[in-house]
This record gives sequence, C-alpha cells and structure tokens, in this order.
Amino acid sequence: MNKVVSVVIICFSLLIINCNRNNKYINNENIVLSKESLIDNNILNKRMYVNATSGLRVRNLPNIESNRIGLLENHTKVNIIKEEDNIVYINEIEGKWVYINNPIEGWVFNAYLIESLDNIYIEKLIGLWVSIKVENYNVTFHEFNSDKSWASGLLESAVGGRGSWNINNNKLITVMNQMWDHDNRNSGFERKHDYTFNFIDDNTINLFSSWGKETYVRYTETFWENFRNYE
Repeated sequence: MNKVVSVVIICFSLLIINCNRNNKYINNENIVLSKESLIDNNILNKRMYVNATSGLRVRNLPNIESNRIGLLENHTKVNIIKEEDNIVYINEIEGKWVYINNPIEGWVFNAYLIESLDNIYIEKLIGLWVSIKVENYNVTFHEFNSDKSWASGLLESAVGGRGSWNINNNKLITVMNQMWDHDNRNSGFERKHDYTFNFIDDNTINLFSSWGKETYVRYTETFWENFRNYE
C-alpha cells in the first residue's frame, strides 16, 4: 500500500514539474513576442514636415494607384511609424512610401518630406520687420540679415542693439552683444532671447516670448502712411 502511495506521489510530482516547465516555456515565449511587438512599434517614430506647395496626398496603400484618403497642407508636421524597404520613382523623383499616424493615418511619399523647416523660415524671415503696436510714433523693429547679423530697437531713433540671429528646431534665437542709447554704447556682453513664432502670411508674423505675443509686419516704404491701420 505504501509503495502504491509513493508511486502516485512521484507521478503527481512529475506531472506538476512538467506542467511548470510547459508554462515557463509559454510564458517565456510570450515575453519574447511581447518584446518583438514593442520593437516593431518603435521601428520609426520620426517627425518630419511636408514640403509640397500644393499639399501632399495621403493614401490607404503604398502605391500611386491606391485611394486618396486625405491631403496634408504644406509645412504640416507628420509622425512616421513605418517605412517601405523598396525605393520607388514617382514623376522621376526617388523616394519611399512611409506610414504616418499623425495628423492622419495613411501612406505618403517621403520625397516630399523634410526633417526641418529651419532653412525655409530663415529665408522667409530675412528683411526688416516692424511691430504693429505703435505708441507715440515709437515702433519696435527687428532686422534679420542674410549674414545672420541682427539689429533691434526703435525705428528711426538712436535706441537699440545689435547681434546675431538664427532659427533652430523652429525656434528663433537672437543674441545681442551691443546696445546703444543716444550717445551711450555698451558692448562686451551677451543677451540671448528665444522666440516661438508663426507666420500669418508672407508679410506678417507673430513672435511669442516671455513678454507675450507681438505681431510684426514686413517694412515697406508706405509703412508710415499706413501705420494708423495697425493702432
């Protein structure tokens, strides 16, 4: 009787061990699959911008004959999560199909995407800009030159400063290292300011800083004739 009980106990123990091994294998397999899924979901998580004046079509499949499900405006920010391996040519332009999940889900042709809008904004910002806020004929200005030199102050006065400017990661950065007020000039310092911005049109821009929002227009010869429109 004791031998029978012992055999039963041994068999039962082996059964439990075998089940644990199987469960362990299944759990490990699930962990591996879970990791693979995590890797797949993070193959690409890349932000880019549309660079197509007429907009960029979004399609339901990665080919030119598939259905169009949307149109992205120029300079729209997108998030890419997948990229096709094959290089294709559309209208003799080389690129790949990529899948985006923001601001809409679908396939787009990446030849019309760029990593940054900085260079576009730099070209667009070059020139003399004046604030639409006019107080007693005092008008704040920013002058952005192509050599990255910069000046700011009160238009047609002896008050202002000079330095350099740049755009990096869609942020405007100015660095003042010289300042003057009538006959007084100060140099040998560095004063940095960061701005976020948005263009309302080619001749109007909003600058946002710790001081708040200020709107500037591109300076023209008729500015003083029309300045009351901005009050």
